[in-house]
Amino acid sequence: MEVRRDCRAMPDRLVFRVLKLCLLFSLCNCHQSREASLPLSAFLPLYKSHLNESPRVAFRRGGRNRPGDVDAGFVAEQVASSSRLVSFLRAEPTGTAAAVASGSPVSLPVDVSSPTELSKFIREGPLFGELSETAGNEQGTGLSSLEGWEKWGRFLASALQTKYEGMSVASQKRIFWFYLPVFFWVMELLRVWEQRQGPGKGKVPLVLGMSAPQGCGKTTLVTFLKDMLAAAGKKSAVVSVDDFYLRGSAQDELAEKFPSNGLLRFRGNAGSHDLQLGCETLESLRKAGPSDSIPVPFYDKSLRGGRGDRAPESEWGSVSGPLDLVLFEGWMLGFPPVESREEAIGVDPNLEQVNENLRTYDRWHGLVDAWMVVEIADPQCVFKWRQQQEEAMKRAGKPGMSEEQVRDFVDRFMPAYRLYLPPLYSIGPHLSEDISAWAGVQAEKCRALRETVGGQPRRKPILTIPVDAERNPYHKDSSPNGPRKAR
Repeated sequence: MEVRRDCRAMPDRLVFRVLKLCLLFSLCNCHQSREASLPLSAFLPLYKSHLNESPRVAFRRGGRNRPGDVDAGFVAEQVASSSRLVSFLRAEPTGTAAAVASGSPVSLPVDVSSPTELSKFIREGPLFGELSETAGNEQGTGLSSLEGWEKWGRFLASALQTKYEGMSVASQKRIFWFYLPVFFWVMELLRVWEQRQGPGKGKVPLVLGMSAPQGCGKTTLVTFLKDMLAAAGKKSAVVSVDDFYLRGSAQDELAEKFPSNGLLRFRGNAGSHDLQLGCETLESLRKAGPSDSIPVPFYDKSLRGGRGDRAPESEWGSVSGPLDLVLFEGWMLGFPPVESREEAIGVDPNLEQVNENLRTYDRWHGLVDAWMVVEIADPQCVFKWRQQQEEAMKRAGKPGMSEEQVRDFVDRFMPAYRLYLPPLYSIGPHLSEDISAWAGVQAEKCRALRETVGGQPRRKPILTIPVDAERNPYHKDSSPNGPRKAR
């Protein structure tokens, strides 16, 4: 009798019998608990593990190995271990089991080397429906080849310092469901934008506005997007509404003008920005030629004891032209002012003046050609995200705010979130209906312009990106955070 290790020696029917017994026990004993019993699909990863990973001991009789020949001791061990499985089934589900019990799909890494699996995974992404079928492939052959998706997927995996073939589920979703769809959407817009300008004309960059709450991951997204655009031969510049805060002295004057308004005491809300400086900078970036170097303001939040001030011009950055894209981002960019004074006061009396100030931001919104809107289910996430940032700073040996200080800081912005996020998400960014920049564009050739009236775009292109509490995109009809709580 010869003993050998064989990872497939245990018969499939025996494995299924063990799993079936466990499942039956779950159905009989867990139905009265508050947790749903687990379906058979929850055990499939265990079965796959048995087939592909776990070594088994089998007998070879008479020099021939037969599928039914199994080490009886091994079987006894599996039966004995059923008590541990029973304990697992009766315990409160966590991780994958919790996802199964709640009706969510089990998350397992996708085999990115399999065109079929990768294509299916990409199409399941919440942003895929916003893309043209040619997304990801410069030759216009669409998802059938997956060339672009794999190429840029490897690019991002390297940027994330992870191996492309060994990525976690979280990294795969972040790349194929978030960063790449955004990148391909932007590339499609640039293609149509450049065609609209026609040959022989001076290049005018597309101004893409990005409205995203504080802490939602926009800095990382913007960094990767800028790097990918550069690798694709597109020149871009990033400017933030934070770059255009009032000088410290002007902010002090604003606070003195409205001494009882806590929302205007410090920088952040509408009224605390230098709109003229912002307009001049954006217009200069639009017109920048090969020999031009455009200064971009920098606001140093560490000055004046942390109250912040505009840095000296000698410390500003500069951008040379011509540009393909100007990415203009900010937490309150695109907020539409409400018409009713009572509506603003109903959320917070201090919002009455902030709402009046916001009307003057038409000067900025009118310069934006297209929009990306990061949509959050609950503004309370901003507290959590900011606290995580502060804790990370402390771990790195840098000074950070306490939880109480974070709450005090974020509280200054929460009234504006409650008032303006609902119309931003339901109607769109302010002045997005002004489509003069897209006049004459054949809308049917661009998925981002599919909302049309008489063959012409109905509004500026808008990509809405719903993100959960972990900053990952999700399908809005299956929100993990429940109903939206913006109001």
